[in-house]
This record gives sequence, structure tokens and C-alpha cells, in this order.
Amino acid sequence: MIEMDTQLARFHLDEQQGTWFVVAPRVEYSVVPSLSFSARIPFAVVHYTDGNTVAGLGDFDVGMKVRLYATEHGEFIASIGLSSEFPTGNSDNGIGNGHFELSPFLALSSQPARFLIFYGIFADRLSLGGEHHHDSGTDGHAHAHGSVIEPHEKHELFGRLGASVVHGPAFLSAGADVIYVISGGEPGPVVVRAEAGRLFVEKLRVALGIDVPVAGEPRFTWRARLGAAWLF
Repeated sequence: MIEMDTQLARFHLDEQQGTWFVVAPRVEYSVVPSLSFSARIPFAVVHYTDGNTVAGLGDFDVGMKVRLYATEHGEFIASIGLSSEFPTGNSDNGIGNGHFELSPFLALSSQPARFLIFYGIFADRLSLGGEHHHDSGTDGHAHAHGSVIEPHEKHELFGRLGASVVHGPAFLSAGADVIYVISGGEPGPVVVRAEAGRLFVEKLRVALGIDVPVAGEPRFTWRARLGAAWLF
């Protein structure tokens, strides 16, 4: 799969606020049916409300995924994997996180009916090396560190649950992301997600989505997503 992921978001983090835009090409290739490798290279532009604008390469991400189990016709699939993020982005201007990250994950999907798909992703996110500053806001609590694009705590758990309704080549999807902070600091955010997409020309999938935090410490005000993926 070759994918182009674009995201636009508004953020307000302590004294930093503005908008950011990310374009991230991603490639995933299966060397055998049960094993795949992936790479993602983001490019970002951050516009701060004080008038400062920065742009550059974000943090490079590579990963691998192993399919543990799948029914004969794909009604249930379970996979595990590992994602690794490298500090290729500039952490001084808010684009890079400034350290390595490891994220082992479990991915599940179930299709009880032809028109209905349930999915879940569960990951353990751990930051390694670098500086982990947790600046205190006006409320006196420690806030997430890292880039304005992906603020996070040093150690946290991530979960995503959702469902998709499929009708011919089109689909509608809704779900939620939940982050549980292990290393201290503010409670992780709860984000609701909605997405609509369609399959074109047999193997070209285009999707448009929106994410909005509804609880916890928000890491963005809103985030819009547009993605296109070519399956081969």
C-alpha cells in the first residue's frame, strides 16, 4: 500500500497556539502474507498566532506487523506489531519530538456481516532518551511534552475502538481514541472520530475525517484528515 496522509489541526497548548499542517507519505509492503513492513515520512508546517511560521521534516516512523490469526474469509483478524519513531524533526521549532519512541501494538478487526466492520488498536507508547520537559501551566499541573503536532507523556497507553458501515464502494466510520497516562501529568485525552470514504478505480481509496477531543487534557482543538491509499 502507498498512502498519502494529510492533516490540518488547530492547537492551544499552554502559551503556544496556532495551526499545523502535515503531509505524510507512507508505504507498507508484505514480504509474505502474514508479515509486513512500513515507513512514514511526515513534512510539517506550523503557523503560530504570534506570526512565526516554521516548516520542515517531521519524525521518521518505521514499523512491522505480524498477523497472528485470521479466519478463512477474514471475518476476524488479529495482528501484533512494533512501531519505532526516530527524532529526525526539529524539536526546537515544535515539529519534532526530540527523542526515540517505541510502540508495540495489537490490532483486531471483526466483520460479523458484509456491511459491518468493528476494529480496535491498542498500543504501549514509550519515549526513550532525549529531554522530557513537562512545563506547568497556569493550573500548576504538568503538561505533555514533545512537538506541538504530537504532544505526549513519557509513557502512555493508547486505545482506539471503532466501527465502519460499508455500502458498495463507500463506507462511514465512527470511533474514539483514549489515552491513559502512566508517567504522571494531566489525564490523557478522549477523542471522537468520524470518517467517510470511497473506493475508486478498484484499488484507490480516498477518505475524509474529523477528530474532536471531548474529555481529558486536549492536545489539539480539532483535526481534519484527508487520505488517499493505493492498494497493490
